[in-house]
Amino acid sequence: MSNLIIDQIVVNNKTGLMEFGNEYLLLKLEDFTLTIQKNEFRTLEVFKSIKNYCLRICSADGKVLDVLNISENDVNKIRREFNNNFGLEITSITQETLCTTDGNLIISNNSLACVTQDKLIFSVPTSNIVKVAELHNDVVFTLDEGTELTFATTSKVTESLQNKLSKEACIAESLACVYPRTKANLMFYDNYFEFKGSSYDHKIFYDNITDILCLSKVKDKYLVIKLSSPILQGQTKYEDIVFALTTDDVQIAAKHPKLKDYNSGEQCDVILEILTKISGKPYKNCEVYFDCNNKVNLGHLFVTSGFFQFVPKPISIPLNTIQCIEIQRLTLNSGQLKTFDITISADKAYFFTHLNRDRFGELEDFCEEHHIKMVVAGEDGYEDESFNKEEESSDISGVILDSEESQ
Repeated sequence: MSNLIIDQIVVNNKTGLMEFGNEYLLLKLEDFTLTIQKNEFRTLEVFKSIKNYCLRICSADGKVLDVLNISENDVNKIRREFNNNFGLEITSITQETLCTTDGNLIISNNSLACVTQDKLIFSVPTSNIVKVAELHNDVVFTLDEGTELTFATTSKVTESLQNKLSKEACIAESLACVYPRTKANLMFYDNYFEFKGSSYDHKIFYDNITDILCLSKVKDKYLVIKLSSPILQGQTKYEDIVFALTTDDVQIAAKHPKLKDYNSGEQCDVILEILTKISGKPYKNCEVYFDCNNKVNLGHLFVTSGFFQFVPKPISIPLNTIQCIEIQRLTLNSGQLKTFDITISADKAYFFTHLNRDRFGELEDFCEEHHIKMVVAGEDGYEDESFNKEEESSDISGVILDSEESQ
């Protein structure tokens, strides 16, 4: 009994293996097993497919079965097995190439057509096209029944064809992107969205998104999209994309099973709902923030359970990397100053200025809850360890009261 086994075959989009017996051929696939007896074979053909070879089995009752992904080396082994055990020859088929030098591919919303100057060669509904791929200088269309159409081309048209044939779910227009700064349109698809700015366009796959943050202010929200692979504009890399969204009412029409036909509400809520539902990515919401400056950048420092996030020019500081937070200008007379500064020591030092003095207690409570060490620098610039939050008796908020009582 022969024990030749050919693995990694594909039949009807199912992977499996092919095993030869003395008088039968066994196909073991993902969810079923098919046995073909010796007397059930009528003809056997082999021809080059896009990937490796295809073995076409025609049975005595008129059925046709294509076994794909067979290597050239395995083709020779299969020939010997059919010849020795079944007494059958495999016919090699050379595919004919129809010369359509003067033809053009025309793609509309409903069909893909190949035409010459005087006639239509074929037309295929775009709904039947499941994949567009590039092979060397060829463009390959895979149809829903497994049929492949291959066209030789000297131009790089594959990406353009993929974009035209992608099923667009919806479009969000004229969004205020503050990092990078531009007006942007977002076009959402099944696996990615297109970012179309005033000068640059980007295709961002949902798998490239690591976090989605919704940072809420009183009248608007920041939407922060964090990427594992940054986008590039000129020589600048952007690992975060930041939108400033409003509470204005909008309505966005959509054609996608995960979305409503009409998505209505405040702009910030609608965009967030579309992005999270179609990508399947969760989001983190934060409403606690401090108005402050970082160098020359005016913005807001949001505090979340995972990190500090400064916007609009984004700075992310994971809490588990923070060694301590140094408070500066806190012990000065509150009548003179109504703000204080902080330095967050993590992978490097981050300096934020002009935080509201009246809200110091909120920062203190947050650091205590997350076991973050705080120290207060005295007026001479040296740290006062008596205010270390690791000591139970310390109360940094009391520094403000002591300063006021000393007046």
